[in-house]
Amino acid sequence: MTKKLPLRNHRHTLDRVSQTIGRVSPNLGKLSPTVILIDNGKARCQYEATCLHAPVNGEAFCKEHMDKNKYPFKTILSGSEPPYTPDVWNADPFIQKVHNCFAYALNIVSNSLAEECRTKKECNTHQPGEHAKWLPMDEKTCPNLIGRILGDDAYIPIGYEEQCPKGTSMVAFIIDTKRDYHVLRLDNTHYFSHKGGQGPVTDKDAKGNRIADVRLANFDYSKKGDQLYYNHFCGYFCISRSKVHAAVSRGGYKPSGYKPRSRRTRRVRHFRRLTRGSKTKLRLRRSGN
Repeated sequence: MTKKLPLRNHRHTLDRVSQTIGRVSPNLGKLSPTVILIDNGKARCQYEATCLHAPVNGEAFCKEHMDKNKYPFKTILSGSEPPYTPDVWNADPFIQKVHNCFAYALNIVSNSLAEECRTKKECNTHQPGEHAKWLPMDEKTCPNLIGRILGDDAYIPIGYEEQCPKGTSMVAFIIDTKRDYHVLRLDNTHYFSHKGGQGPVTDKDAKGNRIADVRLANFDYSKKGDQLYYNHFCGYFCISRSKVHAAVSRGGYKPSGYKPRSRRTRRVRHFRRLTRGSKTKLRLRRSGN
């Protein structure tokens, strides 16, 4: 049985991962956790950063690069990539509602969560760090997000043009530092696909083009109603396709009129969950919400 760590130890571990993000593994140099995605308001070819031509409508590449090679992919498939099957997540509205970008990237489909959402009107989703019992992620930064996913599972940092080990495949993490994180996965089509929160699965970016390189695609949804603009790239990783460690964050979507808990209340309840059954006394410094 895995021993649950006290709250302070989780915070200490997260601080260490955040502060030593470049030294956790020799491969972490490939993460470039401070890379800001380039966006000049126009769609661009995703073959390489130096190509500024517009892509063919709906595609990831410009006409010049597609003429040279119809599909000039630089990704190397491991053979373990999931197929692109959007109907699995889009056909049932409750399946769609309880599976976010993180669950989709891990290829998780939970009928029990969907049924719970359908009957109890409580629609919970998988979240990074929940398996490792982290606190809710209030601050959206690459080190913060990477600390959580490394705590959950054996994510392997990798370069874009490198091949993931057999039995694993590539995912990519990006963030909107003010609001949200986002995850995309590489499918056996050589393109990346993703699922925006409770929205549908798609293999297109914010400009309606397919995604070959997440770093060069467009994720500015600020003018489309949800105010999200993912402009920080956190890295490419390999994740196992045979055994995934992820957990559901309870107390997710609620009906209208639901009042969210304060930050202090969330911390108190999280600590109690970690120390349930022990004689540890609750001592948290009062510091407002």
